[in-house]
Amino acid sequence: MPTRGFTLIELLMVISIIALMSAVVLSGLSSARSKAKDAAIKRQVMEMRTLMAREFSDNGSYAFLKTASYGPITPAIDCPTPGAGTNNLRGTYGQRFRDSCLAIKQTLAGNCGTNNVCLQFDRPTGSANTGKFSIIAYLPDESRRAPGGADRWLCVSYKGHTGVSATVSWNDNPACPFSAGF
Repeated sequence: MPTRGFTLIELLMVISIIALMSAVVLSGLSSARSKAKDAAIKRQVMEMRTLMAREFSDNGSYAFLKTASYGPITPAIDCPTPGAGTNNLRGTYGQRFRDSCLAIKQTLAGNCGTNNVCLQFDRPTGSANTGKFSIIAYLPDESRRAPGGADRWLCVSYKGHTGVSATVSWNDNPACPFSAGF
């Protein structure tokens, strides 16, 4: 008795089912990869916050982790380097702070939102502002999922607040809405 093979219709049905299942799996992997980027950025910002707290605990200020020209980190502007000059990170934790900054920049790979700022850190000056700072980092997955694809930022303030916001201030003292009165 001869064995019967598959018909062309049966083969096409199996191939289309496999293609459909592959598409579902691949879209799930893409979403997971995007969420992993945001998680990596959040982890590095929390590391920076810890380093800030340790620097303040050790020295009573953030002066050594704040360079004279530390502005926004963009795809074209690199993270400050440790060293003795006024434009360098001079603290005990300077290299680790730079490593976290570089990790964020590498994770973003040039995708830094509409204003092209990947990361910004600042602390206000003056004796009344001792111990205050904010760190703001672009979150690509949060931005992708936001209504209209609007930029979303991870904001960490000296007050211990951490949140995602569409509203940040990019003046001399970057701040999140929840750190008003910076």
